[in-house]
Amino acid sequence: VEARAVAVGLAAGRVDEAFLRRLQHSIQLCAERSRQRSRAALRQARRHDHDLPTLLGERAGNGRLADWHQRLLRQTQLVRVYSLQAYDTGRLAQAQREHAAILAALQARRAGDAAAALELHLRTSCGNVLAAYA
Repeated sequence: VEARAVAVGLAAGRVDEAFLRRLQHSIQLCAERSRQRSRAALRQARRHDHDLPTLLGERAGNGRLADWHQRLLRQTQLVRVYSLQAYDTGRLAQAQREHAAILAALQARRAGDAAAALELHLRTSCGNVLAAYA
């Protein structure tokens, strides 16, 4: 969903400087809160981490799709493990690199690279969730 929304958003000019600043700010806050290693910071990091797919999904400019996407995100968030013990620093660093790659591709207005970076991030996230339940 995010990859398609980004492609549509780029083509329609909805990936503008204001959006990129908002996305970058959210990514930075997620990284900062993740490093703090407290329960309160973890809750904040989760909110900022949730901002990434939300903001990307909105780029399609389709309210119905964005609404459906939000429901899907809420369901997938329910199965994720959010505890201080589960927040592995290696995984956090990997997620932050993936977020940076997505942002860089969007800043360069490269839809194909953004889609590839998103796909990698989603595969990695899915693998992390499945590993937590193995």
